[in-house]
Amino acid sequence: MHTCRARHGRAGGTPVRRSVVPGIVPVWVETGRWGPRHVRVNECAAIFRAERIYAQLMLAGRNIRPGYGAIIAVKPFANSVVEWHLKVEVVANAVWRRGRMFIVCRRCRRRAARLYIPTPQREPRCRRCWCLSYESQSWSYRPKRVGSLVAVVPRLITDGHRTARTQAAKRRYRERRAALAALPPITTQSH
Repeated sequence: MHTCRARHGRAGGTPVRRSVVPGIVPVWVETGRWGPRHVRVNECAAIFRAERIYAQLMLAGRNIRPGYGAIIAVKPFANSVVEWHLKVEVVANAVWRRGRMFIVCRRCRRRAARLYIPTPQREPRCRRCWCLSYESQSWSYRPKRVGSLVAVVPRLITDGHRTARTQAAKRRYRERRAALAALPPITTQSH
């Protein structure tokens, strides 16, 4: 069994490993700054998003609510002959009116909002199973010296990504609003 914890020596003064050891992690990139590194989520060949599946099922007229579960067939690419069968579950959530949808990872069986395919030949798994990292994990937010722009640039990039994600979420909700209005109201049962 592999482990994603390729960084050693948090205590005791041992230096932190900045690269991964090929074979210990399931996927890696050879061209890291200090040698092989983790594949980043934005470098994956395909990503299955629970929110997109939720929207497609909602627009198809499915009555999604907490407790809903299904096995759906998805293709990683439009012209792909490979088809994956993924289990989805809807869990009660204070923010999502009809519950939050999760995809169950095929390997570890944990709920995940996204499953990733790092290369076209691989099966979909969660970020923890693939040991994927985010690009922002390699950024330094600490200024190197007084008046330095080194820490300002990553913050500006992060703020830009956050704004874009917020706008995309609002756009997706507007698209789903009509489908939500057509569904029957949620009724609560008291015991």
